[in-house]
Amino acid sequence: MGHDVSTIGNHKLDVSNLETLALDISKRFKANVEYGYYDQHWVDPEGNEVEPSYENIVFEKILYPGSEETLWLSDELYRIHQLINKYGNTYFNLPIFNNDAAGLEEEFEFAIKGVRYELRSIDNEIDYGTIYNDTFLNSWHSFNSRWWSFCRAFTEKSDIMSFGFDAVNHYRKQIMDLFTIIGGDKAAHLDDQGQTEYLIYGDYCLQKVLDELNTKFKDTTINISEFMQHKKFLPHGKFPLAFYDDFSDLKLDKI
Repeated sequence: MGHDVSTIGNHKLDVSNLETLALDISKRFKANVEYGYYDQHWVDPEGNEVEPSYENIVFEKILYPGSEETLWLSDELYRIHQLINKYGNTYFNLPIFNNDAAGLEEEFEFAIKGVRYELRSIDNEIDYGTIYNDTFLNSWHSFNSRWWSFCRAFTEKSDIMSFGFDAVNHYRKQIMDLFTIIGGDKAAHLDDQGQTEYLIYGDYCLQKVLDELNTKFKDTTINISEFMQHKKFLPHGKFPLAFYDDFSDLKLDKI
């Protein structure tokens, strides 16, 4: 399996509760929003093991005037948050934990610290991405040439250098436009199977991600906007492990 570019950045979405987030998203995307949860956990409201329906459970639909697009916002931790709110720190005494609940304990631990919402377009079959406490993991836009081609655009003697920056900047502009809608202004482009893979999924706030890049990966992270000012290519065959992006060079191009 090849390596892909995973992009995670900040947002200013109101994640205080599901309904408030749905209202916020409706305004930002100028779209209707159905919200609820995807019934995927093997546990009922009393903590017993049950067969999930694997269906979208819709709570309500918010209408945006004149919109023909409907988004689906799912609280991926809804059932677990229910149990935490009901049982507090005694959740580990629930019947579900009497059996082999591999992975469930990790889900509970994550749910205590944060949120995880999935945002999709019902009409256009677009998977926008995953919303965490202060980060958004992009799923909509992909870099078709994948991770190593992304890296090669920044190295010497690349046989794809002639189109590398065009492809990279096209992807970056798509990401910038998406993050502008959700209030984000910075992101990290990471290898989904590389050494920075652990930074991609929700346990880390964006500042923690950037701190990790600035310490453990300081010499192998490229600040793309700064790079674009001087274009000092890396030696042939030397690839970065991560990229930081505040899109400042792209914003200057729009002025």
